Amino acid sequence: MHLLGIDPGGTTGWATAELEDNVIHPTNFGESKDTTGLELQPLLQEADIIIVENFLIDPRFARSGAFDYDDMIAPQMIGAIRTLCSQLGKEIVLQPASVKPVGYGWLGKKYRKGKKGMHKWDALAHIYYYAVKQLHAQPTLSAPDIA
Repeated sequence: MHLLGIDPGGTTGWATAELEDNVIHPTNFGESKDTTGLELQPLLQEADIIIVENFLIDPRFARSGAFDYDDMIAPQMIGAIRTLCSQLGKEIVLQPASVKPVGYGWLGKKYRKGKKGMHKWDALAHIYYYAVKQLHAQPTLSAPDIA
């Protein structure tokens, strides 16, 4: 089973993994600055399951003006991914950002909120969380070696 994890935003992280015999085998990961989602289309075509980090606005921040005049790239990317997946006949699984610390633990890394350059690892953490919780895969518990 081919899994694709996506951490959408201005820099979109993505990761791929295979699930074989209840074991997660990460295969690749990277980042994209493309905000149309089109760079992800080949990955979307290959995936059996697509796990995307959702973006929900915390009313406390919204009421404080934190999103005033924000272009909201992450929700735009989620919409683009949904559209591409619809065209490909694929469904996506939306996951809250709050599951990342557990996903990081299962892939053998420590989660550090707000750490720069972690989008591809965030995407992989979403794969691990989904695979362990929904597909009953075995967590790795040691950081995978990815090309």
